Amino acid sequence: MAEIGTAHISGYSLDGKVAGMLMVYDEVCRHFAIAPQTNIQRFMPAVENKEVKIDPRGSSEQQKILETVRKVYDIRSDDAALRGILEEAAEKRGEFFESLRNNYPVRREFFNTEVSLEVGDESLSGKLVGIGFR
Repeated sequence: MAEIGTAHISGYSLDGKVAGMLMVYDEVCRHFAIAPQTNIQRFMPAVENKEVKIDPRGSSEQQKILETVRKVYDIRSDDAALRGILEEAAEKRGEFFESLRNNYPVRREFFNTEVSLEVGDESLSGKLVGIGFR
């Protein structure tokens, strides 16, 4: 009955994983009075979709948001992979699910992407900023 299903959990974006690791690192450094020697950028690959341009013509605001999100990460691929569990024997489904989680694709947070849109489209701009885009 689910429209979209995924095997991911919170913090599975690459940015979330690295930020969590650095939080632990910073606390260990603070505890031992050691100056941290790194920053998050050292661990991050280049962003695939650093900039997204929105076509001002035609589609609704909701459709423009959906298209923008899908250009950064199309969750439909997660859904299709998870639905593959239905092809597995019941006793293999747990292993299949864990495999999806352990091999989750690199997903970056929206704040890595700058969106270009028409001047004067404050409503759409506000919504995109609200979900994390620049």
